[in-house]
Amino acid sequence: LEVDWMLREAGRMIRAAEEIEPWRTSRAEPARPTVPRRFSADIEYVTFESGFLQTGRGFFAQDANEEAMRVLTVRHTLGMSQLLNNHTSLLLGNESYIINGGDLPICKKIPFFGQQQFADLFSWAASPAISRYTGERVVAGRACSLWYLLSTNQTRISLCAAGDTPVELNVTLPRSGTTGTTFNFSFQFDRLTLGSEVPEQLLQKPQICDTFAPACENGRGLDPVPL
Repeated sequence: LEVDWMLREAGRMIRAAEEIEPWRTSRAEPARPTVPRRFSADIEYVTFESGFLQTGRGFFAQDANEEAMRVLTVRHTLGMSQLLNNHTSLLLGNESYIINGGDLPICKKIPFFGQQQFADLFSWAASPAISRYTGERVVAGRACSLWYLLSTNQTRISLCAAGDTPVELNVTLPRSGTTGTTFNFSFQFDRLTLGSEVPEQLLQKPQICDTFAPACENGRGLDPVPL
């Protein structure tokens, strides 16, 4: 799914922003957010991919020190609105995995390209050299300060934070090879679970990703292979 590509590409854009001429900070801006390095939270997500809008509940976990991130979204299957699918994106350093399904999940390893790799999606807001304060807003009844990552292209990454607590992360990236077309996703975060209270297994590769389904030889003379 395109959101998986966006999570990998957002890291490249954050690193590129570090090369931009530093922004002159304003004396009127509030204290910059220092989002916890390790936390998890339930989320409300909004994404526009494959040409249609999707919204729903999900889960986010990150440990920036371990370069690990998990994003789970519960999605409606296209054309079958009553059929829900668990979709998990797992980033571990320079490795990326997609896990789909419920009781019988399938894991796929997705390669990184170019400068794509894990990046902390929040730490840039603490740096006056690559971010800008743009005002106050209210998200789902919660007041927060809005920060934008400085960018020289169509990339738009913003974080609305209440102190050091992330309230909403919004990412818009240009679609490669097109004009004016973009990908977008946003996460609204519920109450955070911090530090050692985040279960370690959430940020580790599950056993299912260590093995691959046996070859089917195009199905010639073979029974279906259970996945």
